[in-house]
Amino acid sequence: MQVTRADLGHAAGQPAHIHGRVSLYGRTVTELAGVVPAPALDAAARRQRTGVIPARGKVAGAYANSSLIKSDAIQSGYDEALVLDQNGHVSEGSAMNVFMVRDGVLITPPVTDNILEGIMRRTVMELARKELGIDVVERSIDRTEVFIADELFFSGTAAQVTVITQVDHRPVGSGKIGPIAGKLRELVENIVRARIPKYTDWNVEV
Repeated sequence: MQVTRADLGHAAGQPAHIHGRVSLYGRTVTELAGVVPAPALDAAARRQRTGVIPARGKVAGAYANSSLIKSDAIQSGYDEALVLDQNGHVSEGSAMNVFMVRDGVLITPPVTDNILEGIMRRTVMELARKELGIDVVERSIDRTEVFIADELFFSGTAAQVTVITQVDHRPVGSGKIGPIAGKLRELVENIVRARIPKYTDWNVEV
């Protein structure tokens, strides 16, 4: 869904045009073998500050930042990038939320680290607590922490749960899909396809 104003300069409250759009996605990527932390000195590799474009909104212009980051990662031989906020903490992927597992605890950056408050992020957190019975902590993730993580994965509407097995040519944990990410990925896969009766109220038939 896109909302645009007829003319540049229109203030809030003025008439707007609403456009509906359907996007078809191919087979969901479930594992990324090559991920690089965005270089700290590369301006394009930083998530824009909230004072520039609010991170909480799916603002079309904000995706220019994501596009540059993803392009740089691919041109450097990686599949994705870990984006840093203005303080050098891990914020997101180019357009996905990120989760890390350490010592059985699921950790994800807080909303104050310039992240999009994604629906799938909230879904993963709820499933981890209710279905897996594990602790979920929202806190900043240091750039170098990802090198000692047990598991690392992205979440998003299209990505669902996409496991990261390498960061900057270093294996994450065993270098394979970990048990927590694997269970969450299976849960999400079944829920979005309405295979689990108690979660069918999360689905809308179209």
